[in-house]
Amino acid sequence: MGMEEGQLLTVVFKLPFELIIPDLLFFDELEELHAHWRGLGLKLDMLSGESVRQVAELTSKYAKPRRND
Repeated sequence: MGMEEGQLLTVVFKLPFELIIPDLLFFDELEELHAHWRGLGLKLDMLSGESVRQVAELTSKYAKPRRND
């Protein structure tokens, strides 16, 4: 059961936190079914160059996780 089915999504977005996701992850995996999350307060941000380098290093070191994991 996901957060929407459990009616937790609106509660989560009312918490005193900013929920931020990398823009690439949102557009690759979430936009099609969850574009409305942005209207609830989900913020998108770009990964820094250092973060991109870390992802590249980890994906070359560990075969199982995908790029967006």
